[in-house]
Amino acid sequence: MLPKIAWRNIWRSRTRSMVVIGSVVIGIWALIFLLGFFRGQVDNYVSNIIENETSHIQIHDSVFKTDFEVRLFMPDAAAMEAELLQKTEIKAVTSRLLVNGMLASSAAVQGVMVKGVDLEKENSVTRLSEKIIDGPGFEPDKKNQVLLSQRMAEKLKVALRSKVAYVSKCKWRYFNCGF
Repeated sequence: MLPKIAWRNIWRSRTRSMVVIGSVVIGIWALIFLLGFFRGQVDNYVSNIIENETSHIQIHDSVFKTDFEVRLFMPDAAAMEAELLQKTEIKAVTSRLLVNGMLASSAAVQGVMVKGVDLEKENSVTRLSEKIIDGPGFEPDKKNQVLLSQRMAEKLKVALRSKVAYVSKCKWRYFNCGF
């Protein structure tokens, strides 16, 4: 009896019922669309981090990501790298140097995180060389070369072959490679 009364009540005011049914359908469709959109964004973000930043595994001191301090370097990085390369499951390994500091041009100063890389090894782990849009990339016979993102170059107002100065509170000789 109750379902029969409910059914009649729904169709007593057809306009109201169609508005409610339509709004529920549109709401569910919007929710499904947004969930799919956000899922795609998250998957893209994770994929970009893996391809451009950390690769699949990154090894560093447990508190390094909170402090980024020089004292948290890995003194046995070369031995660890050799040990990892012996494993058949691992295709490539590279060590990196991460340092916070300031990058200055004649027009601006910007806080940066400098990533020191071995370019040959880095290309086997990430797609860094594919991201270069202007210039030849790193040239083996030149020293003190810097690769800047397009956004950073715009902030510093520099072009290809411009000079920039790097300033850090630490001295380079204290660094050792870390993963």
